[in-house]
Amino acid sequence: MTLPERIHFKYDYKGKYFFTLGGRTDGNSRFDYTIWNNRVNGSFEYFNRVSDNLIFSVPLPLSSGFASTTRNVGSMYNRGFEIAINADVIRTKDVTWNIGFNATTFKNQITKLPQTEIISGTKKLMVGRSINDYWLRQWYCVDATDGAGLYLANPGTAVRITGKGDSVVLNPTNAKFDYSGSAIPDWYGGFTTSFRYRNLTLSTLINWQIGGLTYDDTYAAYMHSGTYGASLHTDMLQRWQKPGDITTVPRMDNAQTSFFGATRDRWLTDASFLNIQNITFAWDFKGREFIATFSFCIPMDQNTGRSRFVRSIMKKKLTHSHIHHIYHNPISPCSCHPDRSIYTAPMSQWTLKQQQHK
Repeated sequence: MTLPERIHFKYDYKGKYFFTLGGRTDGNSRFDYTIWNNRVNGSFEYFNRVSDNLIFSVPLPLSSGFASTTRNVGSMYNRGFEIAINADVIRTKDVTWNIGFNATTFKNQITKLPQTEIISGTKKLMVGRSINDYWLRQWYCVDATDGAGLYLANPGTAVRITGKGDSVVLNPTNAKFDYSGSAIPDWYGGFTTSFRYRNLTLSTLINWQIGGLTYDDTYAAYMHSGTYGASLHTDMLQRWQKPGDITTVPRMDNAQTSFFGATRDRWLTDASFLNIQNITFAWDFKGREFIATFSFCIPMDQNTGRSRFVRSIMKKKLTHSHIHHIYHNPISPCSCHPDRSIYTAPMSQWTLKQQQHK
């Protein structure tokens, strides 16, 4: 064995010693109100938050010897509305019942970049687009004749023409990329309620989200077409098995795992959820307060409005639990890192503590 005449090296990342902290400019307009002897109060706010000097990983040409470098480049804004209302439905000496509700919607848009586009993972950054817009291969269908997974083709690369006249390919390298929705929800917010009767108090905090998409890479990993020794999702029971089968799951084929399992828009899923952050029961007994807390998470199906847990039991599937870019609570049974997903049955937490008033 002889060494090649030339050995080439390529650095993955070019460092930079100094960065400027990104700046942010807030332009908010807020209206607060209170009525009926302060039994009802709330606010309505319009916000416009502009962020400058954002830190991005910028790709470099191969001739530089580096794959990328980090720079202070880019600007974007978040504009939206936030509403909040709080009301004492009942307010007497022995009984009080309070409810609160808040909701937020916003739009994100990039206004400045160092180059025309930056593709990073499942996102493509461009001026005029959102930093949370997905850029993915366009999945078409499973061919009913041979069970192959098909993608929409880039112009001039088609290997098959469907009965509808669409150009499709088997190789994801030649698949068409396009914007495929956003991770930003339509609305998100919270709901609280507290009911007190003398020394007994029952309260709850609920977080919710409607809309927005998340890329379910964990589900994709379990939907592979036949990696030896690896686990599979039960949805693989719906795979193509004989000519004429109509399904969304390609055939089992160990030689086509990279083709059938490529990153694509098929793995996007609705990120709506209803998270019962806690239900708390408190009893104040002679200066000692006993508190019991219960937590529960219910991923929701936006199309049917039903809990995905109920749907999952009906289909004998695992439950998909995901919260994206809303909040992160390390003790929440539903919380997880943005752009990551977990499979678990809805979890609950019970805590009981005794607290003595000082």
